[in-house]
Amino acid sequence: MKIIIQKNEWRQYAMERTDNCKAKLERMNKTLRHEEPDRVPVSDFFWGSFLNRWK
Repeated sequence: MKIIIQKNEWRQYAMERTDNCKAKLERMNKTLRHEEPDRVPVSDFFWGSFLNRWK
């Protein structure tokens, strides 16, 4: 079985991003490209299983 995705079909699943979200993504992308971002990118998140064990 072969799945064919039409050009830009994925866009229907893309969520709207706020300006703050776009800034965070750009900051992270600059860091990954070894460019200097406006500040150090920080991303704190935890998986549900970690939170359950931590409690």
